[in-house]
Amino acid sequence: MPAVSRRKALSLIVDKELHFEGDAHATRVSRNDVEITRTLVWKPCHESSCPFYPFFQFLVRSRPVFVRIDGVVFTALHNDLAGM
Repeated sequence: MPAVSRRKALSLIVDKELHFEGDAHATRVSRNDVEITRTLVWKPCHESSCPFYPFFQFLVRSRPVFVRIDGVVFTALHNDLAGM
């Protein structure tokens, strides 16, 4: 599995439009909107049920955004599904 760096993970969300659950419209993310956290995070969820696939967590206007170590971006992690 090729892992992305924190800098690459950040580039995957800055200047992009993200769709947050419950919002009618996408949010365009500027660098000033992003707070960078310093640790990788993980929890059992639909988006990654393997601890070998942690996430970079960023806060975009105080809302969490997760970039999985392989570069896939999520605006939410779901653990409310059967088997999770």
